Amino acid sequence: MAYAQTLERPNKIKVTDAIIKQLKNAKTGRKHQVLKSMVCLPSTNALDVTKALEQGLIDTNTKLIAIEHKPNQFLHQIKTKLESLGFTEEKGNLFFILKDICDITGHDLNRAKKHFGIDSIDCWYLDTCSCVTSRFRKFLKNVVRKYSNDQSLICTNIVGAHDTSSDSAVNRARKKCIEKSFNLLVSTGHIVPSNRNAQAVTDCLSKLLDMQCILTVNYKEEPEPHMYGERGSGGKPMLLNMFQSKAIGSTNNNGKDIDAIQCLGYPESAKKSF
Repeated sequence: MAYAQTLERPNKIKVTDAIIKQLKNAKTGRKHQVLKSMVCLPSTNALDVTKALEQGLIDTNTKLIAIEHKPNQFLHQIKTKLESLGFTEEKGNLFFILKDICDITGHDLNRAKKHFGIDSIDCWYLDTCSCVTSRFRKFLKNVVRKYSNDQSLICTNIVGAHDTSSDSAVNRARKKCIEKSFNLLVSTGHIVPSNRNAQAVTDCLSKLLDMQCILTVNYKEEPEPHMYGERGSGGKPMLLNMFQSKAIGSTNNNGKDIDAIQCLGYPESAKKSF
């Protein structure tokens, strides 16, 4: 079932706000704190771009590379929203790649970089809300990893549901860490992620990107009526990970900020502390 771009998601708003704050405070080794470039999937509400602007992670001088795979359906709304935030193709701070994210190649990134006259990508905010499929893994390894450097930050927001665990790569990672403590998850605050795939997904993505995970957040989105009807159950279990170069060293995240969003949307009985 397709992701509903226009659905209100109060939990996601809280999580995005906290994650943008962590991105802004992360150690990168860059001389500039405001991002010079960012890849994102803004959707119709451009939540990530809005929060990044509010918190000063980006400004209208930031070069935005926006991905959208359904231009006939959503592009006009996305352009209108981004224009209200100060980003347009005419101003020279916005470039669209109109493809499914898994179909994007190095050639597409080179076109965007050449268009903007930039050498690298400061931040990838990959809020795909999809599973760790083989195609997505190839995109991470062959495009994101290749076009990142030691100063790049990468965020992924994916579904940690059963079809993720049945994926061979993640399933192999699960078997290796099934006996491990969740203390191995870096900077989760003091609450253990409830999703049983959290460690496996984190390990899998870290290896694909050849980066260290500096943050893992597990939360549930609100139930989607178009998926679950009136019974109002089955909110998607989400896993949001933040990665940076192993050369940078560990970033100290604010534990209280992470605790406020860790396991958001889960019942209190599901929240366990370290």
